[in-house]
Amino acid sequence: MNNSKKALYDTPEEEALHQQAIQKLADETNRPVDEVRTIYESAYLRLKPHARITDYLALLVARRTRDSLIRAK
Repeated sequence: MNNSKKALYDTPEEEALHQQAIQKLADETNRPVDEVRTIYESAYLRLKPHARITDYLALLVARRTRDSLIRAK
């Protein structure tokens, strides 16, 4: 990994969880993974600083991403 870029996720486990969510959304919406990842990570970056409890962050980000993808059709 490039050390000059701050990691988006705090742990490898957290990254794996979010990558699974991205793949699932791409499969569900029949959209390219890169397109879904861009929207997902943008939503994640907006929500993460405000999350007091992060247990449901992946669920909230996935819901926002799905809504954005549906609206963009």
